[in-house]
Amino acid sequence: MIVIDAVVRNGRIETDTPLNLPDGTALKVSLVTENDDSVDGWDNSPAGIEAWLNWYATLQPLIFTETERATLEAERSIRREREKANFGDYAEKLAKDWN
Repeated sequence: MIVIDAVVRNGRIETDTPLNLPDGTALKVSLVTENDDSVDGWDNSPAGIEAWLNWYATLQPLIFTETERATLEAERSIRREREKANFGDYAEKLAKDWN
């Protein structure tokens, strides 16, 4: 998600910095209030943090068998090689998307 800082003046949204977006680009705008403790859907209030910590304390460690570990490593290796082979295509697509 891209965050753009802006304010409302005379009923229009004005950004703090110029936007490099083409005309007609659709945007979703959400209001931030001074009492808004959430960021990207996270509740950062003291009660929200305590609830998250309580949930986190209930998690069990993830323990793999040797077979599961070997399978995971083999899949990672295959994925790594595929990503290396397709890196140029990914880079071109990103360059087109950002220009």
